[in-house]
Amino acid sequence: VDDTLSYKVQLTTNLGDAAAWSENDLNVKGALQGVDQSSLPDNKPFAGSNYERVQVEVKTAINAETTGRQFLRLVVEKN
Repeated sequence: VDDTLSYKVQLTTNLGDAAAWSENDLNVKGALQGVDQSSLPDNKPFAGSNYERVQVEVKTAINAETTGRQFLRLVVEKN
């Protein structure tokens, strides 16, 4: 994990509206929340690895979404 980078997951139901991306309505889980960290790409244990496996869950089921669709993106920024 690179401390100079920050990672954000965002959700929208409208790709035509750049302002519609939001970090709300998402659950992001990582190692501390029990996401399995075995077999990471560098074959190192989590504590010494450059990788972390995360899981993202959308709080609103797709069939409950009025538009019938949801889009996710990962935003990586240099701190």
